[in-house]
Amino acid sequence: MKKIKLILLPIFAILFFLSANTTFAQQPPCPPLPDCPNDPWQTGFIDIQDPCVPTCTLRVFYCYRVACGQYADFHVSGIMYLNPSCGLGLTGGCPYDMIWNAALKAVINENKWNIVIPPCPAQSQIIWRLSVNQCWGSWQLPDGRRYDVPCNLQAQCWRQYRACFNGTTTELELISTGSGLPIDCDEFTPLPPVTGATPLEPCNQICY
Repeated sequence: MKKIKLILLPIFAILFFLSANTTFAQQPPCPPLPDCPNDPWQTGFIDIQDPCVPTCTLRVFYCYRVACGQYADFHVSGIMYLNPSCGLGLTGGCPYDMIWNAALKAVINENKWNIVIPPCPAQSQIIWRLSVNQCWGSWQLPDGRRYDVPCNLQAQCWRQYRACFNGTTTELELISTGSGLPIDCDEFTPLPPVTGATPLEPCNQICY
C-alpha cells in the first residue's frame, strides 16, 4: 500500500503542475473580423527563439484564417516569455516587429493555411495579412513569467506580404502597411491574461 501511495503522489504532483501551467497559456481573444464574415478565426500558438536573444523562448499566441480565398490572415494576440529571466518588455528588448515576422514565418513553414508556397524568386498569389493591436501592456504571471497582451481589440496596425520559399525557410516581401485611427493608449488598461497576474507596464503604443 505504501508503494502505491509513493507512486501516486508524484503522478498527482505532475498532473497538478500541468493543469496549473495550462491556465497560464490562456489564448487571448481574437479581434473582430475585418471582412469576409463567413471565414472565422482559428487559434493557435507557436514557440520561437527570441530573434535578439536566442537563449530565450517566446510563446506567440495567434489567430489565423483564409479570408475570401484571397488572403491568409495572421493576427498576433499575445507574447509570453517562457523563461522568467527573459523579457525586457515593451520599453526594451527585441523590437516587436522582429518577433511578429519571426512568428509569421514559423507558422507559414508549418503551413497552417494549407497553401502552396512557390520557390523563390516567384511570389505567392495569395497575400498574407499580418495584424497586431496598436496598444499593448505587460503582466507578470503567478510563476514569474512575463506575458504581453493587447489593451483593446479594436485599433490595429497591419502589413501585407507576399511569400516564397528559398529551400530552407520562408521569405516575406512587404507590399503595404496601414493602421487604424489615431489612438491614445493611456485611455486603456491591459487585459489581464489570467487570474492572479500582476501588472508590469501600462498600455503603450507599439505600432502606428
